[in-house]
Amino acid sequence: MPKRIDPILAKQKMLDAGIEPLGPYRNSISPWLSKCLTCGEEISPTLKNVMNNHGCAYCAKLRIKPSDAVNKMMEFNLKPLEPYKGANSKWKCRCLNCGTVVTPKYGDIQQGKGGCKKCGIENRVDPNKYSQDEAIEILKLVGLSPLEPYKSTGDKWKCLCLTCGKTVTPMLGTIIADKSGCRYCAIIKRGLGTRLDSEEAREMMILAGFIPLTPYDGKQKKWEAKCVQCGKVSFPTLNNVTSRKSKCIYCKGGKVDPEDAVKVMLASNLEPLEAYVDSKKKWKSKCLKCGQVVYPKYNGIQNGRGGCTSCAPRGMDLNAPSYIYLITNTDLNAHKVGIANIKEKKHQDRLHKFRLKGWEVKKVWNMENGYMALGIESKVFRIIRTDLGLPIYLSKEEMPETGGETETVGADAVSLLELEKIIRAVIKSR
Repeated sequence: MPKRIDPILAKQKMLDAGIEPLGPYRNSISPWLSKCLTCGEEISPTLKNVMNNHGCAYCAKLRIKPSDAVNKMMEFNLKPLEPYKGANSKWKCRCLNCGTVVTPKYGDIQQGKGGCKKCGIENRVDPNKYSQDEAIEILKLVGLSPLEPYKSTGDKWKCLCLTCGKTVTPMLGTIIADKSGCRYCAIIKRGLGTRLDSEEAREMMILAGFIPLTPYDGKQKKWEAKCVQCGKVSFPTLNNVTSRKSKCIYCKGGKVDPEDAVKVMLASNLEPLEAYVDSKKKWKSKCLKCGQVVYPKYNGIQNGRGGCTSCAPRGMDLNAPSYIYLITNTDLNAHKVGIANIKEKKHQDRLHKFRLKGWEVKKVWNMENGYMALGIESKVFRIIRTDLGLPIYLSKEEMPETGGETETVGADAVSLLELEKIIRAVIKSR
């Protein structure tokens, strides 16, 4: 259970975020009645949200101030008769033009819709109010030329756009309401209004953690860029890394670099024998400890599972304190490198079994956990088997009770001192 935050410390965190608590602190996930010191509105955020940089909903434009909502309604000649409930709730108001009580929604009013229905009917555009000449004059104002006679404000009117040359069919009523005619030109205008210049786009990409490698071509277009954190090249869109806060596909694990995959396999004493395809597919590899051909999955290796079944540390707790050992056996003319958990009782210790079978302990290096020991052992055997080309020396029949024959080397091929130097160098470089 997480430790409870001291109420004094909790209040100070709220004040640091520009929020003044108005009531007692209960816990980090309960709404806390407070006052925003920026906008002065009463709010009820949780301490957890404030600590995660989610403070005043009004200042973040996630919630409408009741006073702003009232002002907006008054702009449309609507006087609220009850408190503001929400953008999508009906709001009882009085029309200041005709005195009728109406219930529009604030969200509709904000979008220029709704309001007093009675006034809307009375002020509705009458088709008979516009003559042919008057209608054509309205078309000219928005850059359109008629291709057929005018009928009414609610009928589609075939026209030619004098700007782009396309044929369009707007309604006169829509032209009057939207103050625009050609929908194609309107789309281009909206696009130009939100378009970024290349320098702005580049700065936004850099702030998101990417270094662009090609010129900017649009927010939705794939953009070749280098991740600042991992140094890999990918093709994110500016829209994804800004509005959606998408991270590098390699950093978040959505894609695996084949070179990185090979490094992970080698670190686990596995040499891939074919190209990397997919993290969930079997990958033909050679065990660098015993030489056996195995078929582990990359995601299993990455998560500490899989590998060579013959060489896997059976019965070993990788989270427990462990050690790396170097032992030798004169009668068998062999040396051995291995890992094991640290045990309090002597008879449970792995090295005790080897001592009983004539093995002499040359050196032991204690490690914080089994993962650390396993990683160092893997690098040591990569040097022994790959760099030095030393094969497994003893057979299973020669080590029937202790096991571990895949970790042996011949004493004539390499000395104890050389093995000790290799292990020390690997430990020092980790």
